Amino acid sequence: MDIQSASAPGTTAATSAASAAANRDRTTLGQDEFMRMLITQLEHQDPLEPQDPTEFTAQLAQFSTLEQLTKIREGIDGLRSDEGAFSDVASLAGLVGRDVVIRSSMFEVDAGGAVPGLELDLAAPAEAVRVRVLNAAGIPVRTFDLGSLSSGRHALAWDGLASDGTPVPPGTYELRAESVSGANSTRLETLVHGTVDAVEPLAGGGASITVGPAHAASDAIVEVRRTPEPVASAPAVAATPVLAPAVEPLTEIAGS
Repeated sequence: MDIQSASAPGTTAATSAASAAANRDRTTLGQDEFMRMLITQLEHQDPLEPQDPTEFTAQLAQFSTLEQLTKIREGIDGLRSDEGAFSDVASLAGLVGRDVVIRSSMFEVDAGGAVPGLELDLAAPAEAVRVRVLNAAGIPVRTFDLGSLSSGRHALAWDGLASDGTPVPPGTYELRAESVSGANSTRLETLVHGTVDAVEPLAGGGASITVGPAHAASDAIVEVRRTPEPVASAPAVAATPVLAPAVEPLTEIAGS
């Protein structure tokens, strides 16, 4: 029995197909696919006519080259990502020290009891708006019922006092506003005024700014304002409201 004539056609065809597929796709296949093709080719080679060692060595060299090129490409992609992140940081670096308005709910009451500017931003009119100020432990220290409000931005005046009339301690607080309708409530967007303390790159690209305890992406910046420089000879003037309408007076919910 001629073993070669009986087995060679199938193994030769499989070897040729695997080799042709490898040659056709080697420029686009990744490392895993390339290795699978190489193993398949070895499994289907003719045992009486094994693959030429020189050709096999060349294929291994191609695989090594592919691996090196993949690492180089990943390195270049990483550099591009880093470059983009640092570019974003550089573009926002000029905001450090500037006054901004950002979309955030986190703010800080300083040691003197000063409260930064706070706002509500309603996309649509609301029949009943409830606002709570929560401390760092998530416990409400003051609750307000503002009634109905029109759409748009509304400045919120809070004196920094708790429900019992005592000043709240300095620290981080959260402003939580909701539109209430029966048993249902919808979270409303809040804005916080403050000074940019730092600009940092984000792991996935882009950059974020730090305003007190709040960290916000660049697209959360609503306004950038020039910080006025003090003039010693200028007489003091009353502060002019920057945004309207102001929601005053606030009606505190009984028992809060």
